[in-house]
Amino acid sequence: MFIWVFIKSMDTILFDLHDTLIKVNMADLMSIYFREFSLAFQQKCDQGNLLELLLGALSDMTSNDGSKTNEMAFISRLSSELNCNYESCKELLESFYHNGFLHVKDTINPIAEMQENIKILVDKGYTLVLATNPVFSRPCVLYMMAWGGIEPSDFMYISTYENSRFCKPNPKYYSGILSELKLSPAKCMMVGNDAVEDIAAKQANIKAYLVTDYILNESNMSINPDYKGDRSAFSKFVLGLKTVH
Repeated sequence: MFIWVFIKSMDTILFDLHDTLIKVNMADLMSIYFREFSLAFQQKCDQGNLLELLLGALSDMTSNDGSKTNEMAFISRLSSELNCNYESCKELLESFYHNGFLHVKDTINPIAEMQENIKILVDKGYTLVLATNPVFSRPCVLYMMAWGGIEPSDFMYISTYENSRFCKPNPKYYSGILSELKLSPAKCMMVGNDAVEDIAAKQANIKAYLVTDYILNESNMSINPDYKGDRSAFSKFVLGLKTVH
């Protein structure tokens, strides 16, 4: 009865991006990302130190305490360790995002079933939120969505490092979205493939659907999503949802 009552009241769905809405070869993506990042910053630091610096800047975002945006945490780390002030580092990154980053395109492919599910949910009137882990800039996220055949205009909000102060699996990442968009967790559901990062939404009182086709559970945690199934099962779930407008 409780699950049925929730489904009747649900009007907002949060989606993970990588290996949920789009297929990503993350190992290749990160290899290309680092190669191109190194080229963009090669005059500032030698390659060996750049890898350590990039990992440190990523760590500063994932451990962000909310006192600054993830963008500020990332760029502040770069500028503090390179011969580069904050604004100069930001300009170099902007150039990288619109040039070098484009080389990761071939690591991303559409997932036809999820494209169709998004269309159905939009037609049924659901509010959609792209709740991707905000360690990438908005240009990067928009490029990846385009390459994966996902239309940004279908989403009322897209989390990026510019508008976020926490990262998954910190439940404050999810509660921050709820607060920013004035959403009730009782009417929301998170959909993703990561047993740790996406199911963490439950700690913010958001129901969670674990999509199992490309499931991630590197720490082998015991998990208890509210819903669980492959893309085919999720598609049937979407078809069975009521219209909300």
